[in-house]
Amino acid sequence: MKMATIINCRTISNIVEGQSVYLVGIGNNKKCPPRSGVIEKIGNKYFYVRVSAGILEKFDLDGGYCVNDYNYGYLVFASEKAYEEYKDAELSYHDIMMYFHDNGFYRNILSNEAIKKIYEIMKEEGAL
Repeated sequence: MKMATIINCRTISNIVEGQSVYLVGIGNNKKCPPRSGVIEKIGNKYFYVRVSAGILEKFDLDGGYCVNDYNYGYLVFASEKAYEEYKDAELSYHDIMMYFHDNGFYRNILSNEAIKKIYEIMKEEGAL
């Protein structure tokens, strides 16, 4: 059984052939409900997920994104729980970005200590 590692906060960290995954639509698939799939094959650059009887979708190992020539696809997650955690993180990220966008010129809203904590966290995460 072949195994691969995907390094991306949006996807799973270790995958094996035969593993169930959770797929969320993007592009033209965005309005479709999430679905489960099974990893069929892991290659050097791509892995393939069977999403239904006759459909095999190709995903990039580097980012976990669906690879096709059309405006549709999926993001792949290890489980529904992993997807919910991703959604929560995206909402938090959006709130943080809007805070700084809306209050960017009002530095005195945050204490110096809060600014230092934010700076240290960003530095630890490699954002700076």
